[in-house]
Amino acid sequence: MSQEIKNVIVVGASGNLGRPVLASLIASRLFNISILTRPTTPHSKFPPNIPIRVSDYSPASLASAFAGQDAVISLIAGSAVLEQTKMIDAAVQAGVKRFVVSEWGADTRNAQARGVVEVFWKKVGVVDYARAREGQGNFSWSAVVTGPWFDRSLRQGLLGLSIPAYRALLHGNGSTPFTTTTLATICTSILYLLTSTFTATKNRYVYLASFVTTQNEILDHLKKYTGVQNWTVERVDNAEAVRRAKERVQRGEMGGVRELVTAQTFWEGKGGAWGGENAAWGIAREGVENVVYDVLKSMAG
Repeated sequence: MSQEIKNVIVVGASGNLGRPVLASLIASRLFNISILTRPTTPHSKFPPNIPIRVSDYSPASLASAFAGQDAVISLIAGSAVLEQTKMIDAAVQAGVKRFVVSEWGADTRNAQARGVVEVFWKKVGVVDYARAREGQGNFSWSAVVTGPWFDRSLRQGLLGLSIPAYRALLHGNGSTPFTTTTLATICTSILYLLTSTFTATKNRYVYLASFVTTQNEILDHLKKYTGVQNWTVERVDNAEAVRRAKERVQRGEMGGVRELVTAQTFWEGKGGAWGGENAAWGIAREGVENVVYDVLKSMAG
């Protein structure tokens, strides 16, 4: 494996994706890991003995925080996605070799998807900002597309399937294929991104996948392994779901954004089903039935 990347700083390390990614990077023992955080964030949120670099996100403080770093892994939330333009400038100034942009979800290059979820325009804008700085010093970028994080999304009821209530909200007829990736595959793929595939993933979007599935397929597995066949099933038209979600967003309810992303995922032409590059890297493909079983087992304690 290449040793071009040794010093890695993680932004957004306390988030839903940040925590498992940070744990995976630390466990790999391949890198010297540090964390970027704001002055108001309690250090108790992070593992002990991991260096913490504090920044108020001013250009000077970001450049100082990134000094000596080979890679920046950005895992910040969508609401703060535009903050990355300042980080990119600081990364260029500090001589960072790879800035991994905070995508980690839908294929925002899909114009139909951007028509549903406004924040996707901002994400594309950040990638364009990074692209414009290719070749300045050592700078390069990657943007990773994963689809929904399958295990977490299923556990949290974010795929229209509420396990505790045995309730399913199917978009359309529930048969639209979509790509999804587990947290474990995302974490492992990041290790490859910084090592053996570092050159191959330079200055481009990278597509990951654990499998392609549908709501109906997931529901069938849930019925099998919960032993409950009579789930309450409701159906919703995607256009109507988007209308309701946008009304929530206009009222300032951020849950509406999550509903927009869900509708986009299950809407033919606006979501997406792609094969992940991770399979070619040698990362074992997962099966949807096995992962559903594992999620249910973990929820049972």
